Amino acid sequence: MLAQIHSYLATNREALDLSDGGARFDASLIDTRGKRIFLLGESHGIAINEDLDLALLRYLHRNAGVRVYFSEMSHAQACLLNRYLETGDEDLLDFVFGEFRNTSLWTREHREFIHKFRAWNTSLDRRDRVRIAGVDVEHQPRIAMRFLADSVLEAGHTVPRAIKTTLSRLNDLRDGPSETARQFAAELVSSIQRNRADYSAFLGDRLLDFEIVATNLQKSDEFYGNRDRSKAGAIRDRAMYETFRKLYPRFAGETCYGRWGADHIIQRPFQKHQPFAAMLNRPESPVAGQIISIQAIYQHSEGTISNGSSYQDYQASAPAPFLELFAPVANNPITLFRITGASSLLARELPGYPLGEGVQYVVFIQDAAAAHPLEASMVLPWAHPTAKE
Repeated sequence: MLAQIHSYLATNREALDLSDGGARFDASLIDTRGKRIFLLGESHGIAINEDLDLALLRYLHRNAGVRVYFSEMSHAQACLLNRYLETGDEDLLDFVFGEFRNTSLWTREHREFIHKFRAWNTSLDRRDRVRIAGVDVEHQPRIAMRFLADSVLEAGHTVPRAIKTTLSRLNDLRDGPSETARQFAAELVSSIQRNRADYSAFLGDRLLDFEIVATNLQKSDEFYGNRDRSKAGAIRDRAMYETFRKLYPRFAGETCYGRWGADHIIQRPFQKHQPFAAMLNRPESPVAGQIISIQAIYQHSEGTISNGSSYQDYQASAPAPFLELFAPVANNPITLFRITGASSLLARELPGYPLGEGVQYVVFIQDAAAAHPLEASMVLPWAHPTAKE
C-alpha cells in the first residue's frame, strides 16, 4: 500500500518557491474552483511560516479572488491591524506587539510579515485591497479594552444615562490587569443585553464589532478558566464559529484565506472534538463544502515557543507515520501535496490525525529554522516599508 501512496503523491506534488519574496510562487496544484475558505494550518514559532503565509495570500488573491485575510486572531486585534494597514501608524503596531509578548506572535518574522503585508496591500488598487478578519477569543485583554474604549470615544456624542456607568469603566480598566478586564466583560455583555436599544443608538454601526469583542473577552475568561483543556478547546472553537456566523454577512461573498494552528483547520471531528473547520462544514454553515485545508507538516525543523515568561526552541518533526508517507517523495525543501482524489489511499486516519476527509493538501517542509523572539530594543527601530497609496 505504501508504494501505491508514494506513486500517487509523486504525481500530485508541486515544489513551492519562496525566493524573491514569493514573486515566483505558484501553487496551481490547489483546486480553487467553487471554494470560499482557504485555511493554512501550521505549528507555531517556525520562521518559514510567515513567508509561506504571505506567498499563499498573494497567490490566492490573484488566482482565487481572496479579499479577506481570515486568521487565528481576535476581532479586536483584526480591527486594530486593519487600522494599521490603512494608516501605517507604527505606534499602534508597537502597542499590539507589546501585548504579544510571551506569545508565538512576538517574533521578528511576524512583525516583518505585517510590514510586508501592508507594503503589498497598499500597492494594490483600493478596490482590490485585503482586509483582515478575526474570530478568536480575546487572548490579549488590553487589546480588547483599547478597542472598546476607542469605540466609545469615536462615537462622539453623549452616552445614554442607562449605560454611562458601565462605559465609564472602560477607560479606567483599559490599561489594567488582564484578569480584571476579563471579569468586567461579563458585566459589559450583560449591560448590552439589557440595554440594547441604548447601545444601538449610541454606537450605531459600531455595535456589532463592540458586542463581538465584549462577548469574546468573556469567552476568553471561560477558556482560560477551564482546567479541562478539552472542554476549554471546545469553548474556543465554538466561539470562533459563532463569531464567523455573525461576521460572514459582512464579507459580502468575498473569498477568505488565513493561517491557523494545525488543529483548527481539520474538517471532521477527531479525538472527540469538533475543530473550527469541522463546524464550518456543518450543514447550516454558509460555507459548508467550500473549504480547502492545507496542513503544514515538518521534518528536521525547529520552532520557538513561550512558556509564559521566556522562549525556548523545540523540535518540529512529524511522527514517523507522516514522514514515511511524504519524505521519500518530497522533491523540494517545501513541497505541496494533494492528498485527495479518486486514486488516493489517504482518506484513512493516521494515528491521532485524520487525512483526506480532514485536510485536502499537505505542505511538507524540511529543515526549517525557528522564529526569533523580539527583544524590547528591537520593537521601535524597525525600518518601516512604505508604498504609494
